[in-house]
Amino acid sequence: MFRKAIIFAGVIGIVLLFGVSVQGYHPRAVHGEILDILPEQGKVRLMTNRGMLILELEPSCLVFRGGQNVTLESVRPIQPGWYQDGIFLLNSSGRVVEVFVNYNLQEEAGFLISYDIFGEIKIMEPLD
Repeated sequence: MFRKAIIFAGVIGIVLLFGVSVQGYHPRAVHGEILDILPEQGKVRLMTNRGMLILELEPSCLVFRGGQNVTLESVRPIQPGWYQDGIFLLNSSGRVVEVFVNYNLQEEAGFLISYDIFGEIKIMEPLD
């Protein structure tokens, strides 16, 4: 009887361990700078604080900038080093269902300043 209980506990432990390792890292939302878009593949490449990610988009994925629906093609990099950032909402399969894109560029006190979606300064260059 004791041996059966130990075997049963071991099997349950293995199942739980295997279930956790299969799931991996699947956050519900990801923030990152959009390095590249691959519309024909339905993917986008991001730089996040966890490193580079390639996310797969659901065919019904919606992309918004400033509250308006925009095309995926409009979120490409502005120029080398000047990237739009966004928040990517994921479903339970880890695919993107909605994207909220930001590109905020302002001139202030002789500087050209790029802000991220949270209002933090990303890039600050003199206008001269």
